[in-house]
Amino acid sequence: MAFSLRLLAQFADRTSRSAVCRRFAPRAALVAAVSWFFIWTASRTVSIHDAFGTSAYDIGIFDQATWLLSRFEVPFVTLNGMNSLRDHFQPVLFLFAPLYWVFPGASTLLVIQAGLVASGAVVVYFFARSRLKNEWFAFAFSAAWLLNPAVSRFSFENFHPDAMYGLSVPLALYGAVERKWRIFAIGIFLTLLVKEDAMVIVVPIGLWVAWRSDRTKGMMTVAASVAMTAIGFYVVQRERLGDRIPFGGPWGFVKQTLTKPGEVSKYLIGDNRPFYIWQMVAPFGFVLIGAPDLVLISAFVLTANIVSNFWYQFNIEFHYSLIAVPALMFAAVASTAKARVDQRKWLVGIVCACTLWTSVLWSPYSFAQRPIPRAIVSDPRNIAARDIMGRVPDDAVVSVYHVLSTHMSNRREVYFFPNPFRVFYYGPDPALNDTRRPEADSIEYVILPVLKEAVVEEDWTRVQDEFQLIETNAHWQLFQRAGS
Repeated sequence: MAFSLRLLAQFADRTSRSAVCRRFAPRAALVAAVSWFFIWTASRTVSIHDAFGTSAYDIGIFDQATWLLSRFEVPFVTLNGMNSLRDHFQPVLFLFAPLYWVFPGASTLLVIQAGLVASGAVVVYFFARSRLKNEWFAFAFSAAWLLNPAVSRFSFENFHPDAMYGLSVPLALYGAVERKWRIFAIGIFLTLLVKEDAMVIVVPIGLWVAWRSDRTKGMMTVAASVAMTAIGFYVVQRERLGDRIPFGGPWGFVKQTLTKPGEVSKYLIGDNRPFYIWQMVAPFGFVLIGAPDLVLISAFVLTANIVSNFWYQFNIEFHYSLIAVPALMFAAVASTAKARVDQRKWLVGIVCACTLWTSVLWSPYSFAQRPIPRAIVSDPRNIAARDIMGRVPDDAVVSVYHVLSTHMSNRREVYFFPNPFRVFYYGPDPALNDTRRPEADSIEYVILPVLKEAVVEEDWTRVQDEFQLIETNAHWQLFQRAGS
């Protein structure tokens, strides 16, 4: 480890003395690194999708919602039986919809996602360059962003609009710390469009601005965030805030903390929550401790994640962690900037070494311990699926096996089997589970695998008399409503 740090430090020191290297080489390296991340992530995720490695939850939901918005229709998603804006208040989908006029389909969302996450490295670069006055050091931090396990893992959990956080939160932080208020406003605006609970990051940023920079702008940011959250939860979704907080919600958690702190402590150290915190901070070594004010911004998010009773929130492989990375990265940069000039190369080297080490442990890259496997798009089962789907009219009402649903979601009515014949993960009312919906009578086509799981076979047995087999191959069967 010491030898690696010495090499990194010597390289940074030598190259920083060359005027040409200071100006052009690090910028070329940045373009190359960001381009590589974007192309690699986009191509891998699209190939996984093309190999039927995605499903209705969640990319199919967002694909159908975005397609409907691009047609200026209400985004009622039949894959989950809800208006997409009521399921999660995510106006950011309106920004993606115009691209569907030219490139409709789930692959477009995956490419957008890769681009948004990659672009965060550019913002990190500009911030680090401003603070450290060294473009190679700035490039090192931007590379650390791209190698960060929580950042690199994000794109491989289907698609989520939270990808916007990869750009918007760095923009907001950059604008706040550098007092570039137009950039700050753009970052905050984009962040608030992502989801109804964006306040977990916007409120801490607003409080930081009020404390360290501009009280009026900071408090206005906090107020806007609280208002957006209230609109999202209580006006659009019409749900109460805090359904994922244990012990009966926010006030129940506070009461339990005051009256039975032992039980709360036991809860907070359960389910590998401390390890999750370690995974989030380990890529930065101890370097970020020199900027505790910026660390506290992410501390609020991380606290919300580990308090949650929803396991996805405290696992870096899911989309809830990306939002916490920017403030930690900015803290590492700001902390490095506080050090003496001759010490900075060592701190940069530590961040690079720790990031590379944790990337080997937890990232999806080919050099990591658990890399994302290559998808086999040309597998005979996949070829057969595309052939059978091609026999269905574009505007037909269909119920299909779940891995096919996201390839047929650019239509007004598509259901993943057994919906709507038997309600399963459909609609906001769990009391309707296992009932038959009226929409079942309008289903025109059903596509199922030849070899069916027991539960699929059982569901199909109940309704098969309503349909006739019209096409089959070695892997898939296409049924049409009898008498059509």
